[in-house]
Amino acid sequence: MKTRAIFAMAICLFAMAGYGSGSPQSYTLSEAISKKLIKVTIKGNDYESGSSSYYGKCINMHIKNLTYGALSLSLENGRRLKCTYDSVQDMLVTKAEIFALGGQSEQDFKVYAMCSQKHDRCPSTTSIFSLSELANGYLLQLTQLIEKLNCFDRTGQSAVWVLTDGDDPANVTGSDSITVKALKTLLVKARSVAQRDEKFIYDYSFPQVKNGSFKIEGDFVWQMQYAGKVSLWIYDNNGNRISSIFLEKYYSHGTQTYHYSVQDPEFKPGEMYWLRLMADRTKLKEVAVTMDP
Repeated sequence: MKTRAIFAMAICLFAMAGYGSGSPQSYTLSEAISKKLIKVTIKGNDYESGSSSYYGKCINMHIKNLTYGALSLSLENGRRLKCTYDSVQDMLVTKAEIFALGGQSEQDFKVYAMCSQKHDRCPSTTSIFSLSELANGYLLQLTQLIEKLNCFDRTGQSAVWVLTDGDDPANVTGSDSITVKALKTLLVKARSVAQRDEKFIYDYSFPQVKNGSFKIEGDFVWQMQYAGKVSLWIYDNNGNRISSIFLEKYYSHGTQTYHYSVQDPEFKPGEMYWLRLMADRTKLKEVAVTMDP
């Protein structure tokens, strides 16, 4: 009887360790984190010589299974990765992945991603990231297209910057003309749609005519929920970013006011433009301006 009891206990422990014949439990990575089933450390990848550190397999995820059962973990295409350091680029996952882990095991996984903040520093092995929200709209369509086209190189990265940093679609180039055409077709479609968010209440400003061109002037008043850096951009009515008023300016918590005065040769009679205040990718406020004196 004692021998049987020891044998049964050994089988039980063997199964608990994740080596049994049972199917692994499936979760998204974010679900497993929220349920405290795993511990994840996300850093820049120690990339091979000659490859880039801000696209391709540029992210390393060290995942530790805290349970005794096997896990199947999925990472979605389009998942944002936010760096704890403001000076380092936030990233976008550009290829869906499934990670398999036995019970109480841990492993490193290399992940395809691309930069979503062109002017910040590349991630390094000391850059720490956390899972953030999923991209949506045309940006999600773009990351999915990049995966479909297997375009994890500079061409795909240039396409991402069109939507995240306002780059010109003409900057998307590469040796594969079919891939370039597919990316540009989506980008042109995305930029032809005004990026307005109907949940916002918009202020309106009206221009002056000075020396034959339009000048806009007024006060931008908004609330900062948290201290941080914001940028004030000008967009046309098709959602194209045409210029900036200021970039990455630090403001403290509370009510803030900025007096703007802009005379831009891009302003055309009868057209509507948008002054859009952004904190990273979060829209804080907009002012609509119609070029009718």
